[in-house]
Amino acid sequence: MQPRPFWLGVKEVITEKIFYDTTPVDMEKASEAIYVMYKHYNLPRPRIQLASGLDELAVLAQQVKSEPIDLEKHSEITVFWTCRHVTTTQKIEYAISRKLNEYEWYNKNKGFFSNVFFPPGWAYGNKQQDWEWIKHALSIWKNTYLCVCYKDTVIILDRPKEVYCNENGFHNRNGAAVRFGDGSEIYAYEGIGVEDRYILETDRLTLFDIHKGNTKKRILISLVGVERYLDMVRNFKIETKNRFQKFFSFPQIEENPRIYDGYSLRIKNAKINDEYGLALIQYSGVGKNDGSHWERCYHLPGNPLQHKCINSILDKKDYDLWRVLNFQETLRRGVFYGMILSYNDHKFNLKMPRLYDNYSALSCDACPSWVKARMFLKEDFTYKTDVVKMVVEKGKIVELKTNDKLKWQDSLWGDIPSYKFDLNLQSETWEGLLKQWADFAFKWIGMHETCMYLS
Repeated sequence: MQPRPFWLGVKEVITEKIFYDTTPVDMEKASEAIYVMYKHYNLPRPRIQLASGLDELAVLAQQVKSEPIDLEKHSEITVFWTCRHVTTTQKIEYAISRKLNEYEWYNKNKGFFSNVFFPPGWAYGNKQQDWEWIKHALSIWKNTYLCVCYKDTVIILDRPKEVYCNENGFHNRNGAAVRFGDGSEIYAYEGIGVEDRYILETDRLTLFDIHKGNTKKRILISLVGVERYLDMVRNFKIETKNRFQKFFSFPQIEENPRIYDGYSLRIKNAKINDEYGLALIQYSGVGKNDGSHWERCYHLPGNPLQHKCINSILDKKDYDLWRVLNFQETLRRGVFYGMILSYNDHKFNLKMPRLYDNYSALSCDACPSWVKARMFLKEDFTYKTDVVKMVVEKGKIVELKTNDKLKWQDSLWGDIPSYKFDLNLQSETWEGLLKQWADFAFKWIGMHETCMYLS
């Protein structure tokens, strides 16, 4: 009889033992496990090296000349299952991945799911050849902390000297959560990997520091304290006077007034050099005819201020406002793939490129991240606005009332309702439109988060 399928998605005990273990790697057992797996794929016996920490791992990886390989070999596994939630195991892997992203060798090889061999959180096998692979893989995972695999070389990372954790994964409020033998460290809070300054310099964190992490805002708010965060929000001022003066200075009409009635700037995500960036498309003759247009694309993934091309549309004094407006995040939240910034009929306008409907609307939870932070801290409180009332006891929603404008969604936070709404702003002045835009982005993008399950 064929053995019962083994679901690797339910592997917390296995993975936590791997990543919480501080026993030095037994090189004899680890090497034998790797040799068996390479033989399984008819690969030559590799040279094996041991790195005492992440810094030494980076040095050794930079010295390898051969191509990286993927030992998971997805085509070898018969059936896959995708987890619909993030477990402690996956939080551990995200924390390690965030740290690895700091190293050039890792980014060069798009490392996390290629040549870094982690236990996959979503695959199981139901045929004999799958079981053969799983047996070899488990042997590697149990005898290493992680390994980086190339055609002729495997680098094993030794287990750390110290690990601090709680039920959510890696966690240390007062220092590094993981310390390796070479001095390299991983900082994490409640299972979420963070920069060291978030732990060591918590009192110096700003709203921008908190709001730039769209998937972990409530965790960072709980770290700095809800009341301190709310004070930061109350004292935050958005300056729009004399801002973004270059935004409507189109080169084709420099001889004309800076603001010319009947022009628009369409902003959308675009693929640039195989990576997604920001595209600006100018149209003339808005509302009259198709007119002429030109396109200008900017490669602005992540923090756009890190890219020189932003100077083409912004002055230095515009940078703070640019961050508040959250271009990329606004585009990502909806499915309308862009926005139109125009000057027509003597008014400035910002809207979506197609008519509002439930499919193309922006979506946002009815409560901001600081409310979820209080839930995360298991507090008792009542949150009430003109559209929603939530009574929470020990972090759980016990009463919830809404008006008819709110839609429902299932979530790990107890069926928090979500808004569906359009973005259609208008003002007779450029400054007035920027103020509306900034207020909207700060309230609905900055103070909310998009992907709750990652935290």
